[in-house]
Amino acid sequence: MLRARFAIGVVAVLVVVSNAAWSVPSTGGGSDKALLKAGALRAKDVPARWKSASVSGGFSNALQGVSGCEEQSAALDLRQRRAASRAFYDPTTRGTAGFTTQASNVARVFKDTAAAGQFMSAYKADSAGACLQQVNESDLKRRNPSADISITSVAPVTGLPPTGDDNIGYELVITLTSEQPPRTAYMDLVWVQVGRVVVGSKVVSEQSQFVSQQPDIVGNPVERVDKAEK
Repeated sequence: MLRARFAIGVVAVLVVVSNAAWSVPSTGGGSDKALLKAGALRAKDVPARWKSASVSGGFSNALQGVSGCEEQSAALDLRQRRAASRAFYDPTTRGTAGFTTQASNVARVFKDTAAAGQFMSAYKADSAGACLQQVNESDLKRRNPSADISITSVAPVTGLPPTGDDNIGYELVITLTSEQPPRTAYMDLVWVQVGRVVVGSKVVSEQSQFVSQQPDIVGNPVERVDKAEK
């Protein structure tokens, strides 16, 4: 039986972007720096008891060359500036066998709304669900080599408020059969476009559709970006 807390990557695919930058002046309200700051997940966006930790890792396109992820890989290579939030977690779910409830996000600023829309289109494509399942399962197996773990299904996130100019979300069901009885967790991945910004949120919990139960995790950063763009 696993005694250590099961390792869920706090950045996973959401932070997998390119290091590309651009010199062409941006269009649309708000400076890039202000928009990135506004889009980052903050302590006031999560339950008061949650703690936070810094996120390590760089920004590289881990989808490059992955079969079935061509559209999403191309989206990650679009010109963009990006910033990852700290990783927030519920300390009451940490320290014993199972899954740690956690949330983090990445804000991406594009040159204009058309480029942001192009990014969103890749994650709304028919190929997106299978790509996310494949890449995140590989990442979980790499982080937990002794665990019998798989992502058994992908379905739309339900109950999201009508926020931003466009949004898409997926819930990945994670099954850990190294535990008896087997343990299940849910990884909610949500992207929201606000003008030329896309905020990508990741929430992991043993409760299905947890992101819908904590709407501030997605909604608050989006509201700040919307104000910063005006």
